[in-house]
Amino acid sequence: MINSNSLRRIFDVSTFPTLIILPDVPDFSIVESNAAFLRVINRTKKELFNKSIFEVFPEKQVDANQGISDLRRSLQTVIAFKEPDKLLVQRMEIQTEQNQRIQRYYEITNTPVVDENGEVEYIIYTSIDVTDREIVENHLRTTEERLLAAQSIAKVGYWRLDVMENNLFWSKEIYHILGINENDFRLSYDLFFQSIHPDDKQSFAELRSAVIAGEKEMDLELRIINPDGVQKWVHQKGKLVKNEKGELVTFEGTMQDVTESKLLKLSLEESNQRYQYVSKATFDAIYDWNLITDECYWGEGFQKCFGYDLRNLRSDKNFWESHVHPDDHDVVVSEIKKAVNGTKENWLYEYRLQKSDDIYAYVLDRGFMIRDKKGKAIRMVGAMQDITEKINLQELLDNANRLARLGSWI
Repeated sequence: MINSNSLRRIFDVSTFPTLIILPDVPDFSIVESNAAFLRVINRTKKELFNKSIFEVFPEKQVDANQGISDLRRSLQTVIAFKEPDKLLVQRMEIQTEQNQRIQRYYEITNTPVVDENGEVEYIIYTSIDVTDREIVENHLRTTEERLLAAQSIAKVGYWRLDVMENNLFWSKEIYHILGINENDFRLSYDLFFQSIHPDDKQSFAELRSAVIAGEKEMDLELRIINPDGVQKWVHQKGKLVKNEKGELVTFEGTMQDVTESKLLKLSLEESNQRYQYVSKATFDAIYDWNLITDECYWGEGFQKCFGYDLRNLRSDKNFWESHVHPDDHDVVVSEIKKAVNGTKENWLYEYRLQKSDDIYAYVLDRGFMIRDKKGKAIRMVGAMQDITEKINLQELLDNANRLARLGSWI
């Protein structure tokens, strides 16, 4: 074996768990072990001597067809090519002196010792404990996977320009948002700029220049067009990063796909604008009553028809009830409650409502109930029409008919 006392001392005191193995296929018998290895497996040298290495490390089936473990394959490779072979990091279960079983990670290298005839005489099995490194790397991999998942869910990508090196980086989500394959394109600012909608290019370029000059911060929404013609809205945010000397080091930021929320916002704005136009065009007083929060939106018709300041109306939750004529109040409130608690969608009633000049006007109130899936009324949208002149005209007509002793029909 090892004849030199110096070499034996070096072998024994080495901190790397090491074995010397015979190339006696298929056993690969152990003929020597250093102290570090014995400490790791909590065994004595006598227990290992002339035992197969696979009695120390039971063979693990990694391929159901071949039935060959990583370790056996490595040892056979060393014999065949007479060159060192390094295994992938191996996870091993170790029994401590306290009879506790713990998992450790080892980086293993099998190195051949060749005799004068060029044949493998021994194989030196060396293992390095890389548990701490593996734990950190696993944590980083997990963190990165979670970060990528979070970016994908939020549709947010990260970009960074190293100003000193003129090096640009995009996260995977940036490529996804732009609809391009990261392997098919050479990363550049022009690649992104060309994707910007023609109507937004100038405003973006001007803002970017102002940001780099330190005049503004980047925070804007713009449109991009993917190679397949799909148009998206993105929200760009960016900032400059300087070193201790005040020199510009990086320009970094995020890009978020806000297409869905932007289209919804534009749709709501268009709907609200249409609602405002209708409110101005009609002589009816339109309202929108949230039955859950008991908040009501009053249209401009309440100012035109009844003379009320809309700012005061929207801050007074009791406006409507407090202005219904006392003789009509209980009946009207009761009818509305019946409609809310019932199943019908439409509500119609005539009653008197006090105007800003304290005069009561006759109104025709038409309401439409919006219900949830369970049929509960959650909203009531309606319009009030001032029918005072119609009521007064009808009364005059009735009086005239009575005086003339005539009847009328419609």
